[in-house]
Amino acid sequence: MIEIKHSSYEDYIQHQKSKADYGTPLRQRLLTDLWESDCDGFRLNFKPYHDIISKCKNALCLGARTGQEVFVLNELGIDAIGIDLVATPPLVISGDVHNLEFENESYDFIFSNIFDHVLYPEKFISEIERVLKPNGHCLLHLSIEVIILYGG
Repeated sequence: MIEIKHSSYEDYIQHQKSKADYGTPLRQRLLTDLWESDCDGFRLNFKPYHDIISKCKNALCLGARTGQEVFVLNELGIDAIGIDLVATPPLVISGDVHNLEFENESYDFIFSNIFDHVLYPEKFISEIERVLKPNGHCLLHLSIEVIILYGG
């Protein structure tokens, strides 16, 4: 695993924005070639939680990039919006996951798959706790690297 050091919070923000800013090849692929396969992936990820998600009225997707997860939640009848450092209207608005500009206890369901990319995990979690309604649900999709060593 490569650890990236940032000289400042602004440096971190600029690095994250550069990964899928307007005009980058990745952003274009996410909006075209990868759109449907990414949506299918989110449909599969959300399927085990259908009973929970179906009872939610609204959802917030953190680090939603181009909004495939938002699109899928909307398909499921949830009023969903995503935030990311770079907006992709109408599904994703611009915002910082470390400083959410939403009222306390405003969302039934929060989803994110960027926990391993946030600079301040404690702040990220505290913002989720702040905007999540009482008895709300949060789904954090984590990428975990498993290393198995065999001795001889």
